[in-house]
Amino acid sequence: MQDRTCASPVIPAGKSGTEDEAQRLNSLASDPAYSGTITARSMQAAQAALGLEKLGLLPAPVRRDSTGAADFIDGRGRSWDAKTVNSGFVAHQDGYDLATSMTKIGLELLLGANVIFVTENLSAEAVSELKTAVDSAGLGSRVLFWPAGVIAAGAVQECG
Repeated sequence: MQDRTCASPVIPAGKSGTEDEAQRLNSLASDPAYSGTITARSMQAAQAALGLEKLGLLPAPVRRDSTGAADFIDGRGRSWDAKTVNSGFVAHQDGYDLATSMTKIGLELLLGANVIFVTENLSAEAVSELKTAVDSAGLGSRVLFWPAGVIAAGAVQECG
């Protein structure tokens, strides 16, 4: 079994377990680029955005980009696009490959969006490699990692 990190449960801004919280999560997960469809991937991206907002890493309030050009707009008006890959898949099927991941990040940055890289399906080794490459390229201020980005905040635990 691959070593992975898991985020502690994230409680988005607002009162825990309220209907408003669920509505906000669904609103962020509804992807205008795909006619408002909510998919597992768009829900994962919404949870990441809310978690990063709660930690103060994305300025509140985070909202869905209604144009579909990016995934989210933060409270300062900056665009963010969520990217996710899986260590268990081959690169051409959304699997992890450092060069491909860095290319995806670079393209989003060239288009003017910052990047939320969802690492839930990456091995700890892949997360470390990707973070090192992002930092070495001087892109750390425009790329956030979730949930591995919260390790320093003590909100991540090892999976069994």
